[in-house]
Amino acid sequence: QTESQEIVAASHAGGPKSTPDKKFVTEVDIDSQKIQGPVKYQPGPAGSAVHGKEVHVAKQKQTQKEVKGDVEITRKITATETTEVEHKATTHERIVQGPVKPSVPPVFTKKIQPCRAFEQEQARFEVEFDGEPLPTIQWYREDFPIKNSSDMQIYTFSTKSVLMIRQVFMEDSGVFSVVAENRGGKAKCSANLVVEERRRQPGRGGMIPPSFVTTIQNTSVTTGQLARFDAKIAGTKPLDVYWLRSGKKIAPSDIRYKTLEEDNVYTLLILETIPEDNSKYECVAINSAGEARCEAECLVQGPQPSFSNTKPSKLTSTVIEKSPIIVEPLKDQVIKEGTSVLFTCRITGHPTPTVEWKKTDK
Repeated sequence: QTESQEIVAASHAGGPKSTPDKKFVTEVDIDSQKIQGPVKYQPGPAGSAVHGKEVHVAKQKQTQKEVKGDVEITRKITATETTEVEHKATTHERIVQGPVKPSVPPVFTKKIQPCRAFEQEQARFEVEFDGEPLPTIQWYREDFPIKNSSDMQIYTFSTKSVLMIRQVFMEDSGVFSVVAENRGGKAKCSANLVVEERRRQPGRGGMIPPSFVTTIQNTSVTTGQLARFDAKIAGTKPLDVYWLRSGKKIAPSDIRYKTLEEDNVYTLLILETIPEDNSKYECVAINSAGEARCEAECLVQGPQPSFSNTKPSKLTSTVIEKSPIIVEPLKDQVIKEGTSVLFTCRITGHPTPTVEWKKTDK
């Protein structure tokens, strides 16, 4: 609707004529408001309903001045526009009865191990678990739940979970535990973290010989899965760290193996295990002040048969599927503006995973 009001002013006969500098002036003032309507009816017992009404009111005000000869005309115009929008929605809930699959209580196939670390160094706890359905994992420190943060990071994938403490201090010493839970039950295991004050034991020329803060541990995997050994090593750098399998050095060119080093943690990955990988593995660290060694065994087991209604003769042709695992994650890059950058990562899985790259979720 539009309201208009005109004011006409005429000059007296014989009087002087006034000529304004601007013969046409327009002023616009717009207001808008939104009104939420009340709920009019109650939902029934079988579902829930939503009923709402929105009223949008827009006003436009303006003042116009116009001079025609001796006459000055002033117009004040108000335009109001009203829009109503009504929303209705109904939701229904129902319970569907169906067979409940049998559950297998959680069990730790590799329990948490005690950890020793020097002040301001990294600490790591690791467990492997199983159960049906796949259990959820929660880490604790002295019965207090641990959440992901910049200081403590939890990585859980498939049947493995790792707790990484970026930098430890004397007050971090204590009992760390992990709980696996599904509808079949709970499982818990615990271990101590001992943080030691950093002590310097110079060797020749003031150098510190290598020593293992954490040693590699025995591991058990299924054929085709990834096997991993981690060792944290302290000592004056440069350190020469290499790996042995059954007393023979693993060549860096062997594509079945991958070695990593980050924050003094040295890692050996067996990308796709085979029965021949059943062996004793050794990590050796050397510098000009001395040498340190530690060893562990890898047990490779055959695939577990599927206890379903399929015929036994078809079990041998079953293809083992493995969820994708990021073996070598992306790393931050710092480069100069205008130069090229290369991001790389290594992923395993069966069948071969599809990979999609994103920048800020796009």
